[in-house]
Amino acid sequence: MSPSPPASARTTLIMRAAVLIVLIFATLRGISQQSEIDSLELILENQKQTDSVRVNTLLKLSDALVFKNLGDAGKFAQEAMENSTALNWEEGLAKSYNQLGLIEYYKPDYEKSLNALHKALGYSKGVKNIILEASIHNNIANIYADLKDYDKALSNYRSNLTLAREAAAKKNELIALFNIATIKTEQKQYLEAINEFLICLEMANKKPFQAYIPTICNNLARTYQYIDDNKKALKYLKLGLSSAQENGNMYSQSVILRNIGELYVDENQMDNAREALLKSITISKNNSSLEWESLAWETLSKVYENQNRTTDALDAYKTHITLRDSILNEEKKSELIKKDLLFENEKAQTIALAEISRQKTLRNSSMLGGGSLLLATLIGLVLYKRRRDALSQKAEAEFNTKVADTELKALRSQMNPHFIFNSLNSINSFIAKNDKIAASDYLIKFAKLMRQTLENSEKKEIPLKDDLELLTTYLEIESKRLDKKFTFEIKLDTELDAENTLVPPLILQPFMENSIWHGIAPKNGPGHIVVDVQKKGNMIVYAIDDDGVGRNKENLVEKADQNKSLGMKLTKSRIDIVNKRKNSNGNVRVIDKDEGVRVEVELPLQLAF
Repeated sequence: MSPSPPASARTTLIMRAAVLIVLIFATLRGISQQSEIDSLELILENQKQTDSVRVNTLLKLSDALVFKNLGDAGKFAQEAMENSTALNWEEGLAKSYNQLGLIEYYKPDYEKSLNALHKALGYSKGVKNIILEASIHNNIANIYADLKDYDKALSNYRSNLTLAREAAAKKNELIALFNIATIKTEQKQYLEAINEFLICLEMANKKPFQAYIPTICNNLARTYQYIDDNKKALKYLKLGLSSAQENGNMYSQSVILRNIGELYVDENQMDNAREALLKSITISKNNSSLEWESLAWETLSKVYENQNRTTDALDAYKTHITLRDSILNEEKKSELIKKDLLFENEKAQTIALAEISRQKTLRNSSMLGGGSLLLATLIGLVLYKRRRDALSQKAEAEFNTKVADTELKALRSQMNPHFIFNSLNSINSFIAKNDKIAASDYLIKFAKLMRQTLENSEKKEIPLKDDLELLTTYLEIESKRLDKKFTFEIKLDTELDAENTLVPPLILQPFMENSIWHGIAPKNGPGHIVVDVQKKGNMIVYAIDDDGVGRNKENLVEKADQNKSLGMKLTKSRIDIVNKRKNSNGNVRVIDKDEGVRVEVELPLQLAF
């Protein structure tokens, strides 16, 4: 039995909306027909003895089920691993852990996938199977691609290509070329990527590689979209869909249909887009592909919004967010990064030890006497300790930076439900008053605001211009809800280039919310809010001035909420993490005035270019 070949780059390509690209098939013989599954199950039924034949059959069956039933695929791979352990068969263990890594990768659970693949790599070292080793390295490279560390991903894919050619393994060569082309697309080397995808497609048109056609066509189409050639993009998406339907590959069908829907949105063919997206959602549900179902709902919300079906648009987007939040787990991502850095650190230390050993051998060959040998050994130990400490400090610094980024993203993701909940209360207020026109107008504005907010949640920084536009929309909505109880103005320092200045998204929103609901709302008569954005050295200072009741005059409502405001707590935590990441002194100051409150938020100035 040949080892399980590698999965391709699960690389993210960004096309006008966040779009993940389909995985190339990790099969032993392509997408198996039901008859093959039945045949393998019959072999297992008759082959009760625990031996290498049973292990290989279990792995074949697991691989045939990957795109049909991940749960069953995992059970068979687990049994293969247990059988290999009982046999003390290293090659079987390497293959089993590789298969388990692929299954976790498709769920996706990157932490478990990386753990399994590292175990597989460890067992493969003693096997001397070039194809197996290439496969495992390739799968590890996929995770680097997902983490957007494209240089490391490309390096690993090229190593895989070298090993594949050394072994004259055409399938592995095809997959390696595909992955390299995908990474080149990420690096905006579009013409090179297209040429390599076309080579891949030519290889895939020959037996037995036809099962790879849907994925190659999908990524090729995406690359054509990058250069605004939608005609060729649609041509290859339809070719890929036809191939996926012939193979019964439900996973690729759901992905390609979703991408066809997005392309039709770009072409303003909304009826065609809706039809493709609804098909994608149905197939994704049947195949338990939460990730692709989520993305299809997101694109469908744009279709409904374009057709002025605002309620349907909002429902579709809420479904997308619910599904997306169930997929994301920031703690797991943090653990993955930590394990990855530890693995790299251990590898670097091993290399350092080997180099020191080599240097010692060279010295020993030219040195005479035990004293010289002892001196060389001590020098080697000192050099090793210094190198080890430097590597450890570097790894720790990299880890702290990545964890800070992860924590920051987690805080942003908590911020969104908090903001959305408060905004939904505004809609409910209009509905309760039976003010249909106002409710409809509010809903349209809110749908756009929510989409902008959630899209920005994936970004560390956005242009100041976009953040101020978002803040303006929020203030307009809240002013409408309070029946024009307050007016507002936004001032911008002439020294600041709003399009070139980057800021954390919605950093002011919780303080603005406090001004409106704890300052202006309880006030007798109308109020006014001023947002002033100034450049101060290498810092940017936001100032929010309101003429509300202030903290000292308020009816204990503010005092009761002072320690409970989730939005303000999250914002202060976000600023703390920004300070750690950028070694800056950003802070928040709350200044009580005779009438109202002034809040100043100071952040490090960052330019886009």
